[in-house]
Amino acid sequence: MFAALIGRLAGFGRDRRGSVSPMLTLLMIPIIGALGMATEASSWYFAKRAMQNAADSAAIAAATNACASGQSCDQTYPFYNVEAASVAAKFGFQNGVSDTTVVAANNVTCPNGDTNCYKVTITRKLPIYLTRVVGFAGDTTTTSGMPAQLAKAEAIASPRGQNSPYCMIALGSGNSFTINGGPNVNLAGCNLYGNGNLKCNGAN
Repeated sequence: MFAALIGRLAGFGRDRRGSVSPMLTLLMIPIIGALGMATEASSWYFAKRAMQNAADSAAIAAATNACASGQSCDQTYPFYNVEAASVAAKFGFQNGVSDTTVVAANNVTCPNGDTNCYKVTITRKLPIYLTRVVGFAGDTTTTSGMPAQLAKAEAIASPRGQNSPYCMIALGSGNSFTINGGPNVNLAGCNLYGNGNLKCNGAN
């Protein structure tokens, strides 16, 4: 009996079937950390791109509206900040929702030195999940207290002058403007500018 017990113990010592478990347990932390950096970093990148698109469109909308409180236009058009917030919301960035802020400002210094530009700043706190395993806690916290990374996008646009000769500008190779089946298009008083061609399909 004693010899059989010794044989079983020796066989247990030679058995390697369970050696993978402790190794896998030790590797779980760096594996999860690597996956977290890959997935969350890419999600931050795409979120920042979406925020920049929203900020660009919102700034253009604010500059196009170009109406501030107290001006004569405020009886007809919404204020520039309302216009900017509305456009940003259509892109999925609504002020005060999902830890998102949308701030519009007028009389901002333009790149050329003028002080009549419009600026839109969008920020959002992006929650951190997997990268917390490797100790990354971001630079802020959400309203619920969860670690987060702050993403920010800014855009500046200048208002279109009252005497601008063009109401529509397109830059691109090939056809700058293409109209498909538009028999009732009326461009009276609207000058178009493009560095390509104008192509009309189905109408003169």
